[in-house]
Amino acid sequence: MLQAEAGLLSSVSLVYKNMQALSSTHIKLGQKIKSLRIDLNMSQEDLAFKVGVDRSYMGFVERGEKNPTLMTLLKVARALKIPLKDLFD
Repeated sequence: MLQAEAGLLSSVSLVYKNMQALSSTHIKLGQKIKSLRIDLNMSQEDLAFKVGVDRSYMGFVERGEKNPTLMTLLKVARALKIPLKDLFD
C-alpha cells in the first residue's frame, strides 16, 4: 500500500509542476496581449468584439486563467495587427 501511495504522490507532484509551468506560460501570454492592446489604445471590450469572444473571456485570457485555442490566438493577433509569433516574443 505504501508503494502505491508513493507512486500517487509522485504523479500528483508531476501534474502540479506541469500546471505551474502552464500557468506561467498563460500569464506571460496574457500580459503580452494586454500590453499590446493598451499600446493600441484598445479597450478589452473592443478586442473581445474583434476576436468574437465575450469581454469576460478576454479578461480571463489576459490574466492567464484560460487556455485560448490556436484559432482564438490567430484572431487576437489579427485584431492587434501583428503576426501570431509576436504574441510569444
